[in-house]
Amino acid sequence: MATVIVDGYNLIGRRPDLGPFRTADLDAARASLIAALDDYAGATEHTIVVVFDADRSPAGEIRERAGRIDVVYTAYGQTADAWIEAEVRRLRGRVRGELVVATDDRLIAVAARAVGASVVGARELWTDVERVRREVGRFIRRRQLEAERPGLGARLPKEVRLFFEKYRRKKDP
Repeated sequence: MATVIVDGYNLIGRRPDLGPFRTADLDAARASLIAALDDYAGATEHTIVVVFDADRSPAGEIRERAGRIDVVYTAYGQTADAWIEAEVRRLRGRVRGELVVATDDRLIAVAARAVGASVVGARELWTDVERVRREVGRFIRRRQLEAERPGLGARLPKEVRLFFEKYRRKKDP
């Protein structure tokens, strides 16, 4: 288990499948990112915090829970970079497991490493998200096939099944 702090817009900018959303529908890009990270958190049991710049918004910092992850929109005048740097310093030594920052931003990476956090790039994070998604899909498909496969009882002759049923219920055959 790890605590992963994700530089939201940085990852949206690096994710090829979100490219068209970046200019057309930023809300949809954020929602897609949040959904993918929520699935990842559920499968890995990582604590995930995704941070978005809201430094031009007049509102204060906004924190939301989206499924299994925390979503942070920074306060007016604060960048996601500054928020992440401060949060990594605050969390140092307080989290169970590894503290990881997911970004391709070199300045955030340097600041995170300086306080002992690990850093993964956008490509590395998405490779892991996709790997976990494939593993979960294979697991679900295996379970579905097992549920569809008839058990031994279905392949036995009816009189043998009845014999075993009576035996199971501790009745005389």
